Amino acid sequence: MRQSKCLSTSLKSKGFTNFNHYLNSYRIQYAKDLIINSDLNKVTLLYIYSEAGFANQSTFNRVFKNLEGITPSEFIKNYI
Repeated sequence: MRQSKCLSTSLKSKGFTNFNHYLNSYRIQYAKDLIINSDLNKVTLLYIYSEAGFANQSTFNRVFKNLEGITPSEFIKNYI
């Protein structure tokens, strides 16, 4: 079996639709951990999304909302 096919099969068995879905899930979880564990008076959303591997805020917001059902700002208000 080709390595890419093996990786794809493995990711699908874990509930991810493709590699991008896996990677974005990992990045969003990391961003949520940063939000929860950081002093938000000292770090910015720019720091959080860039540390999580996103190049711009609009992509970060879109992916966060797609995966979590709320925006990053709503997450911060609701959970911190």
